[in-house]
Amino acid sequence: MEKKKKFNFKEEMEKGKALLDSRLLEAVVLSPSGGGKSCLCGTLPGKILYLYTEAEKHGPKNAKKYGGGDVYPFCIDHKRNPDESIEYVVELLNDVDFIRESEFKSIVCDSLMQFETLIRGTSLYYAMCKTTGGKHDGYKEPAAVLSIFNKIMGALRNLNQELGIHYICTCPLDVREKGENGEILASKPQLSTYMIAESLIQQFSDVFVIGQLSKEKEDGTVISDWRIQFLSGIYKDSKDKHERIKKTINYNPRSTDVEKLPRTMRADLKDLIKLKEQQ
Repeated sequence: MEKKKKFNFKEEMEKGKALLDSRLLEAVVLSPSGGGKSCLCGTLPGKILYLYTEAEKHGPKNAKKYGGGDVYPFCIDHKRNPDESIEYVVELLNDVDFIRESEFKSIVCDSLMQFETLIRGTSLYYAMCKTTGGKHDGYKEPAAVLSIFNKIMGALRNLNQELGIHYICTCPLDVREKGENGEILASKPQLSTYMIAESLIQQFSDVFVIGQLSKEKEDGTVISDWRIQFLSGIYKDSKDKHERIKKTINYNPRSTDVEKLPRTMRADLKDLIKLKEQQ
């Protein structure tokens, strides 16, 4: 009979204490296309491991050029099919020794929408969506997507705890309403379903929007600046087969470690990290 594994509760207690003490970024940053997500990611500290798809190849360039970061781009789907691409991401993020030896301090996944598209093209996804009769069951799709997504999220959380890595995932927004100064008042994340959006976004400690805000000076001239926005409205509807809204979830921008968030702050993640560390 196989001997039952003994749990190391002392080690678990230390991990729990480290989690409570951590002020690392575990963030999803949302904005419309061209809204400054990748530029913001370039303001992360230290060497940045930047994971992107060919559809987002402008991302690491913007992070380097406008964010000024020490960016190391890894294209996950170049000459790879969806199965190989997802396997590549999971294997890379689980290679703790490589990431430690390379001295990466931050990781970017750009973007959740593109990663979801790749996941939906994998053979594992199709296998998980099959009925016992071999037909495709659309009701199984969200659970299948999340099951594969969570391999990536689990690896990111492990690196966050084991090596003290900041991580950021980007997600595009459909903007429904803006204020007079450009502040995003109503929007929804570009993820395919209510269940996927809800289950993914709730996994992040830090949720915020970036967008361009304008301000009129005393002389009448208008200046614009990219700002992190903490009071933006983000929601996702769940609809029935007749397109009637059954329920709506609001994703309030937040930072777990910050008791009182400013309405906006300049688009520099080092400032946000400093704000978290001061709490």
